[in-house]
Amino acid sequence: MELLFQISSKVLRDATALKLNGRTDGGEGSDLRVPGSTPQDNILESSIIELVRERSTGWGVISEEGLLEKGDGTTVLYMDPLDGSYNAVNQIPFFSTSLALFDVGSEEVTHAMVIEIPTGRIYHSMLGSGTYMDNIRLHTRDRDLKDAALSVYIGSESITQIEGIVNGVRRIRYLGCDSLEMCSVAQGSLDGTLYFGRIPRKTDIAASMLIVRESGGEVFSVLKEGGSKTCRLGDPWGDLKGIVSLGRPANIQMLLPLYCGLSQGINAGDDST
Repeated sequence: MELLFQISSKVLRDATALKLNGRTDGGEGSDLRVPGSTPQDNILESSIIELVRERSTGWGVISEEGLLEKGDGTTVLYMDPLDGSYNAVNQIPFFSTSLALFDVGSEEVTHAMVIEIPTGRIYHSMLGSGTYMDNIRLHTRDRDLKDAALSVYIGSESITQIEGIVNGVRRIRYLGCDSLEMCSVAQGSLDGTLYFGRIPRKTDIAASMLIVRESGGEVFSVLKEGGSKTCRLGDPWGDLKGIVSLGRPANIQMLLPLYCGLSQGINAGDDST
């Protein structure tokens, strides 16, 4: 975990130099209109890899572009250097860097960190040790689904599939940064996140999966053949219909009947958020 905190300090310094502060400061936002990595993504990614090469004990590295460092085959860092890049370059103050250490032998994420860049807040978890925002222990909110506030991905791939959910819960939001939305579930600000139509990349939510679980919630894979199961980073995600995180895990049984899902139209996600 010490190296992850070192990386977080460097990310925040680099973000300041890149003027990634979520404020316009009298200027104008970027004219980014298409998916894909941004220069800011690439700079932060290079900075993280440099530290991993210098200070880690043989970590491999997987980022949005795939395997970047092979490592010694025991520990892999799953990272998204700039989650919510559209928000970031348009000065919408909701974007992050996401870091997760995956133990290859146990197929478990053992350490996780999400850095909320505009505020400097750091969400972090260690397997079996709880979730914290800086030094504050976090817990999910125990709320019935009908009263829930959910972040639900809303896009052309999903809009016809989520009608029942929109009508069946109290509040729907979509904020455009998967990792931070799931951290909001961990701290009890949201009751769940739903991704149908666009399955997040593993690098998007690897850290937040542990952060949600260690705060009392759960992350589920919704299967094309019906039903759900615990979502695991080591499992293939190509056949999933959706991914759901919930502060109250039992709500999955009430949620699935509301979903008007179709097997078509599922893709592996992009960087347009």
